[in-house]
Amino acid sequence: MNDIRADQKPCRYRLVCIRHAKPQLEQSERMDSSQFLNWIKRYDEAGIHIETVPNTGLIDALTQIQLMVHSPLPRAKQTADTLNHHIRMTTGSDLGPEQISDARYIEAPLPVYTLPRWLKFPASHWAVIYRLGWIMQIRKGHTCWYEIETLKETRQRAMDGVLHLEKLMNCLPVRHPHDPVIEAALVSHGLFLHELDKALLKKGWECIEMKNPRSCLGYRIYEKQVEESLGC
Repeated sequence: MNDIRADQKPCRYRLVCIRHAKPQLEQSERMDSSQFLNWIKRYDEAGIHIETVPNTGLIDALTQIQLMVHSPLPRAKQTADTLNHHIRMTTGSDLGPEQISDARYIEAPLPVYTLPRWLKFPASHWAVIYRLGWIMQIRKGHTCWYEIETLKETRQRAMDGVLHLEKLMNCLPVRHPHDPVIEAALVSHGLFLHELDKALLKKGWECIEMKNPRSCLGYRIYEKQVEESLGC
């Protein structure tokens, strides 16, 4: 039987949203605020640990996906590559799902404030401090190597990201007309996925399963019933 596109009949969308694997970068060393700025650069350039092995529950959730979208940052792209490899190993297929890199799904940036050099914390502590400053929109005194996106802009990007995912999924074929499900996955970042979760729920998606969504390789699975074409 020929494939039926999602815009040709009612169907369900199923989306697996995954946080990237653990980056291969030391996070426990103490540093001042200027050193943390350099640490952020290294974090965004870092890949994942070579021994990364996804849990079987996550791979089982991905065996039927047709598309995997990921952030272009190395830790997200390498996670997608690793997941795709394990999907092929599990299904015995030479071809895994199509992968698309898309900057819509990068992490929300962190501002870095100029603070006394005697203040030294591990990177994880600085990240919490500066994320709070970002949420509170404290702009005075911050120094950063990229333009700072506001929380409002991140939330709008998350909503735009949902609409774009729906458009991509609407163009995929329904493989089993008797059970018309379109399946895709997104590999992204912790804070952005938190905002994406809220955007998905606002657009009528339902979270049907989750496992440690705030941890590396944690995930949420969403579904949405689609009655009308969204257009390719």
